[in-house]
Amino acid sequence: LAPTGQRMPNRPPGSLEMQPAASSSPPVLLWAAVTRGTVVLAECGEDTRGGEVLALARRILRKSPSPGWESDRQGSLRALKFHVYTKSSTSTSSRDEPVWWSYCVVFDAAFVPLQARGFLEKMSLLSAPLRESPVWLRGGTLAAQDDFAPTLLARMDQASSGGRIAMVSDRVDEVKLVMADNIELLLHRGDKLDEVDEKARQMS
Repeated sequence: LAPTGQRMPNRPPGSLEMQPAASSSPPVLLWAAVTRGTVVLAECGEDTRGGEVLALARRILRKSPSPGWESDRQGSLRALKFHVYTKSSTSTSSRDEPVWWSYCVVFDAAFVPLQARGFLEKMSLLSAPLRESPVWLRGGTLAAQDDFAPTLLARMDQASSGGRIAMVSDRVDEVKLVMADNIELLLHRGDKLDEVDEKARQMS
């Protein structure tokens, strides 16, 4: 893995400063993160499953970027990853390379996948203005931890305490536009059309 992967083996996600509040029952959303490329900018959660959450978090982080969604599973856990591409504002070449951002979550299999998707969609839309900031564009591992981990945590708590319906995105058209822009940027970069088509077919 990239730099963040070197930090994680000795530190389960729940050992971060921002942890979910203690509860008599474990949250159904167990871990979440946002990355720029392979750099984890912010994350929160805890591993209550004997290392399985951490193992699945590593695997979903390693998934290659695509126009939309990636998924994985391990035992009673599930993971989702949503990609957003933006045009690079710092490229010095004539052909701009897109910056890719990932929003990841590990959750219990009992949690409805559509609602897990809604959680990540809301995180991607909520953080759109932040993706233009210097910290998000150039910061290192956990550079946005202090600013964005509380937001991740609050949304995880909302989803885990009866607010699940609110996690289903009410901005479906915006999400579709994000994924359409992803495809356009990948094609502009030179990705093969048939490969992009195959990935796009799995977006919805």
